[in-house]
Amino acid sequence: MFRKSALAVGAWVLGVAAPAQATPPDHVVIIDTPFGVSGETLFVLRHTSDNLGLHTAQRSETWLVAIDAASGEETFWPVHAVERHSEWVEETGGEVWKVTSDVPEEAVNPYAILAEHGGATLAGSPGRFDSEAPAASVSDGIISVEYQPDRRFVLRAEEAQARHDAAVAALANKVANVGRMAPVTTRDVFLGTLAGEATCTFTSLGWPLWLTPGEKAYQPIRVSCPAWDGAEGHSLIQLLP
Repeated sequence: MFRKSALAVGAWVLGVAAPAQATPPDHVVIIDTPFGVSGETLFVLRHTSDNLGLHTAQRSETWLVAIDAASGEETFWPVHAVERHSEWVEETGGEVWKVTSDVPEEAVNPYAILAEHGGATLAGSPGRFDSEAPAASVSDGIISVEYQPDRRFVLRAEEAQARHDAAVAALANKVANVGRMAPVTTRDVFLGTLAGEATCTFTSLGWPLWLTPGEKAYQPIRVSCPAWDGAEGHSLIQLLP
């Protein structure tokens, strides 16, 4: 699926000449950025950050994700991937970072996909009105964003967390299964970050998405779930009807 990076196996030997460091835990984070809207679909750029179990490496992948407003179903396209590794330079007593592109052969231009779906970019609108937007609240297991009594967006928190875990699991089956320091696959590392019983938080993005004016509307929210024991987790976007 992915072209192998020239530095992909370098992580096994990097740091030998550098001062000794304890191997860090495998750490991955997934973050969504709003990108565009088309019909009844929201498009986000889903970014991953993975330390490959090393102090001296980082792999990032970017995916275009189409979120169907009514069902919450997601469609993925690969966009970009890059790895960054550091080497210790004795002469300078410091590190030099080297970046290697690892773009998948089937990578798409997200703007072209948006155009094919008759959509448009959000052009910076998300976040512009966050300070004026009603906050998301959770009561009796229901997430709610209320603009006025007759304009209220709701979703069960249990369903939002299930969607979060489904999105993480789907991406875990798509990321490149690159080599890492620990005897575990990269895809298993991603699967290991499912929220499980963790307590997620919900934040209104502050811009109602009027997909069918006068009939249907959806409120984007950010669902953030710690990976485990309060550790930094993932921050994904969903739509409340």
